[in-house]
Amino acid sequence: MKGLLKTAKGPGNMAIQDVDEPSPGPGQVRVRVKWAGIFGTDVHIALGEYFYYFLPVFLGHEFAGEVDEIGEGVEGVSVGDRVAVEPTKSACGKCLHCGQGNYNRCEERDIAGVVSHGAFTNYVITRSASLHKLPDSVSFKAAALTEPLAVCVHGLCEQCRLSEGDTVLVVGPGTIGLCCAQVAMAHGARVIVAGTSRDRSRLALAERLGAFQTVNVEEDDLEKSVSELTSGVGVDMAVEAVGGAAPSRVCLEAVRKGGRYFRWGSRVSRWRWT
Repeated sequence: MKGLLKTAKGPGNMAIQDVDEPSPGPGQVRVRVKWAGIFGTDVHIALGEYFYYFLPVFLGHEFAGEVDEIGEGVEGVSVGDRVAVEPTKSACGKCLHCGQGNYNRCEERDIAGVVSHGAFTNYVITRSASLHKLPDSVSFKAAALTEPLAVCVHGLCEQCRLSEGDTVLVVGPGTIGLCCAQVAMAHGARVIVAGTSRDRSRLALAERLGAFQTVNVEEDDLEKSVSELTSGVGVDMAVEAVGGAAPSRVCLEAVRKGGRYFRWGSRVSRWRWT
């Protein structure tokens, strides 16, 4: 089978190469990839800006597909099942983190597209526990967004708290930012999405998705907009979905006393209690 392979460290060093089709071992399944998303990590690896990965490796960890083959001892999964797939291909199952259900923190975790072959190819071998069956109403294309959407749900609803009627500021209208905005709106929040001039099309998409207001920070006064919408109190939650000091400062200045600040990519959510 062919796949997009990172062959060596540094910028570039990407190639389409053939490898043998894999077979599942005990407790594993083989998933035929139907749709895969391109995440920032994939881009950073390709550009030589990210170094925590093993070579050679097919990239890609956001994907959905169809169960193609089942290994010994697998139960509750059938050939032909339509599934969304977690990036975790295996974990030790013995450490503190695995014992607490936080296997994403396991030091021995195998991550698709980082530690071993990912989804930019035909088949991925993974553990059966990382499969989530799809209803017929969800397409493979939409299901490929399950992993980044799960990040947003975890951050906004589990690490922080989100309530109906909240005013939420999302800084950065990329995939994560727009997913965070939709999670907030689904909970009945009033959402402000902020971006720059190069985000015009994404800000327009945010409006079509139902954002209460969008702000181009290079043309409009975000602080003024937040103050007007919240009667000077500040937003209940600020989401930084860019990465960097300036967006973080904007969020901290916008959030109210006792409000919540979620910074995507950080190990924990940040709370402001000043």
